[in-house]
Parts: sequence; structure tokens; C-alpha cells
Amino acid sequence: LPNQPSQAAEIVMSLLGKDAFNSFSHKAQLNIPYSSFKFTKPYIIIHIGASKPARLWPIDLFEKVLTLSAKQETQILITGLRQQSDYENKINEIIEANNQTNKIINLMGKTTIQDLLSIVSRAKGLISVDTSIVHWARIFQTPNFSFLGQSDSNLFGGQFKFFKKSDSLGVQNLECHDRKTFHGMQLNWMSMCGYDECPLAERHCFTMLDDQKIKLRLNSFLSSL
Repeated sequence: LPNQPSQAAEIVMSLLGKDAFNSFSHKAQLNIPYSSFKFTKPYIIIHIGASKPARLWPIDLFEKVLTLSAKQETQILITGLRQQSDYENKINEIIEANNQTNKIINLMGKTTIQDLLSIVSRAKGLISVDTSIVHWARIFQTPNFSFLGQSDSNLFGGQFKFFKKSDSLGVQNLECHDRKTFHGMQLNWMSMCGYDECPLAERHCFTMLDDQKIKLRLNSFLSSL
């Protein structure tokens, strides 16, 4: 195990050995699951579906991301788990406000895991909070942008040499972060949150994101697709 900051993927590959690095770098043939969803136009994905409230998209951040993404010509798929009705209603209002050309398709609560795997593997890009779908995108070499939220960038950030167009944005070293070591190791190089629900009045890991930085980084990502 690492004695200094290391990416989660790098830790796994180090344990597997050099062959794993070689296979990943050449993108070994993967068995892509079948999906009942067929999309003829290129699309990007905005994924809502974190199951834990502490990781769930803040409404205002989703609105910023969708508004910026809707300026692109590409079709947009909204995916994720079903949420509480008031949250879903707000999301639907934002989608309707930005869907003037009917290019945004809301698939929240309508996909299986197999559907999602297939959809992600064929997407032009993915935008998500840090959750499982981001790791799938990296495996499939689908360009991805993640908002880290409570995650530590040393472990889960996007900059890793085998990831194709993988970027992430987060607020680091927050006092509210309660995890400072990796699996109990006596190393103080982590800074992440272990709560399922944020105990604070607001989630600083999202509210302290810089609006200008969001716009610049996300526009750069979108223009690269």
C-alpha cells in the first residue's frame, strides 16, 4: 500500500502488477453490456444518481452545469437514481427551462445498471459528482468531468496518466473533513468526508467552489469533446 498520495486506480494497478498497466494503457477489448436504449445522435451524460445525500448534486450547481452544457450541439442525457419528489421536481423545472430544442432526455430512474454501463461506454462525455459512474467512464475511456464534493483529489481526482480526458474539480483541506488516513494507515495525507449526510447547514465542499473556475474548466472540457 502507498506511503504517499496515490490515485485509487494506481493503487489497484500497482497491486495487480505491470501487466495491468499495459492492458489498461492499450485499452483491452471490453465486453460492453447490451442496453434497450438506442441513441442515433452523439450525446453527453449528466449524472445525478448519488445515493447518499452528502454526495447529491446541489440544485444550483446542476443548473449551472446544464445551462453551460445545453449551449453545445450535442444531445444531453440526464441519468441517475430516483430522488425525493421535491428534488426531482426542481431538476425537471431546470431541464424544461433549458430544453428549448428538445435535445435533453431525462432518464432519471429509468435505467438499469446494465443500461448505464452501455450508455456510458458509448457517450461522448460524462459530467457527474464523484460516484461509481465516473470510474466506469474511466475504464471505458469515456471523457469525464467530476465534481469531487466530499472526496479527496489525491485518491479520486481525474488527473491520472491512463485516463483519457479525465478532469475533476473540488474544494480541498476543509476543516469539516473527518478522514485523514487511508484504511487506518498512520499517514496524514487524506482530506475527505465520511458522512452519508452533511452535518453542517451547508455543504462547503460544493458551496465553496468558485463559479468562475467552474465555468472555465467545464467549458474547456465541453469544447474538447
